[in-house]
Amino acid sequence: MFGIATFSSYPIINKGVISFNNTLNACIFTDIKFNEDTIRVYNNHLQSIHLGNRSYAYLDSIRLRYNEEQINELKDISNRLRDAFIKRARQAERISVHIHGSPYPVIVCGDFNDTPSSFTYYKIRKNLSDAFVESGSGFGNTYSGRFPSFRIDYILHHKDINSIYFKRIRTDLSDHYPVIGYLEFN
Repeated sequence: MFGIATFSSYPIINKGVISFNNTLNACIFTDIKFNEDTIRVYNNHLQSIHLGNRSYAYLDSIRLRYNEEQINELKDISNRLRDAFIKRARQAERISVHIHGSPYPVIVCGDFNDTPSSFTYYKIRKNLSDAFVESGSGFGNTYSGRFPSFRIDYILHHKDINSIYFKRIRTDLSDHYPVIGYLEFN
């Protein structure tokens, strides 16, 4: 696991990792003392499809003449999609169970690598609110790569927390646009 961190100007009183088998993806959680309360922040990076340049070039040039090379490339892409969906579903189930067992109100954020209509999103969101739905606007796409642009990065939160501001920042730092949210505690 690498590349995930949670920073806080408030005291961190506990932290941990939800690791997943056979992948570099992970979820971390951090318990933060906020005034007299404690909140748990989950930070996710879930399974990617891992399409390479060859796959993107193929998708850009597809004419479906059904030759053997095209069929093999379609099989490879289909297998990558299937494997990523299965791994993300398992990852989402583990995170959902952990969230349900949290003794504190939660904030869940990160790269889900899946759309708002997916099993992954619904499984993790379950009883949480979506900051974009509450205070965002527009299409909200967060993926800027070569595939169609979707919203795959999220800030979800406990019902006792309100989202008062949500913004996606259009910048070329990676194939994802960063998101910013301001949350208010009841």
